[in-house]
Amino acid sequence: MKLSYLLVGIVLAALSGPAFATPVNILPGSGASVTGSSLYPGFDSTIAAGNLINGTSTAAYFNGDPRWVFADGRSSVQTLIVDLGSSKTFNSVGFSYSGIDRIPTSLSVLTSTDGITFNILAGPSPTTPADYGLPIIYTRGLSFASTSAQFVEFDFGADSFGGLCPQCGGGSGQGAGIVQLFVNTEAVPEPMTLSLFGAGFAGIAALRRRKNKAA
Repeated sequence: MKLSYLLVGIVLAALSGPAFATPVNILPGSGASVTGSSLYPGFDSTIAAGNLINGTSTAAYFNGDPRWVFADGRSSVQTLIVDLGSSKTFNSVGFSYSGIDRIPTSLSVLTSTDGITFNILAGPSPTTPADYGLPIIYTRGLSFASTSAQFVEFDFGADSFGGLCPQCGGGSGQGAGIVQLFVNTEAVPEPMTLSLFGAGFAGIAALRRRKNKAA
């Protein structure tokens, strides 16, 4: 009986512990492509898009800025559309940005199977970093039920976050700056967890067979 409780405990511990691996960003090296609703004049769109997908920091502007920086001028549309190349299944997306300036106001996520008709999936979620004016890379994201699509649209709202950080150089009318994009596949059980499940359930089955024979 004590052994039975122990085996049940192993299974429950596997269920309640860190049973899932860290979600994996499917963009780096995937061959995915990015298009934006605008780009600040002078930025190299190919380099900036590559940085968004691969997490690199190659200079896309003469001053070394690696971000995708949207063009200035108040706009209701600041979007980046990722073409995954084929339909992929995922359950969360995210982006990173610098707290130094041009902070995006929010995040909404839309998806499409044909790149033409997009449907809202999650958001808008406001961007509210803890510190403004600091060269810290913040990451924000949204999770949702598992979905499949080839195209993912990131909508960052109108211009950049203004009013709370005058020294940031951002504010109404200035385009937001994006450092990296994430599209995450669903996490899968870790091998150790699977082995614990197997050992626990096999042990319970053996105990039941032994009890039936004794009866």
